[in-house]
Amino acid sequence: MLQRAAANIKGFIGSLWGTEGDLELLVLTGGGAQLLSTALDGDGTVSVYIPHDPVLANARGFCKYAKRIYGNKAEEGDGAQAGRHRRVLLNRLSD
Repeated sequence: MLQRAAANIKGFIGSLWGTEGDLELLVLTGGGAQLLSTALDGDGTVSVYIPHDPVLANARGFCKYAKRIYGNKAEEGDGAQAGRHRRVLLNRLSD
């Protein structure tokens, strides 16, 4: 199953860039990053990078993007408790 997923990803990359050889680095995030990396990196045609704590990597990235776009407006809002929960979540994701 992993080999089929890896082949589909490589096929998609090929449809965008011609061949996976044109791709320097593939960043894998999410819960399946570790498993999928072995299937993708097995033949050496794709270099794979997995960030620290790949499960939360997407959430951290979106949090940083939201902070850049909206500043601290995400911390303002409807009630002190909701604001406090947002601050805790934003602080955890930006670590």
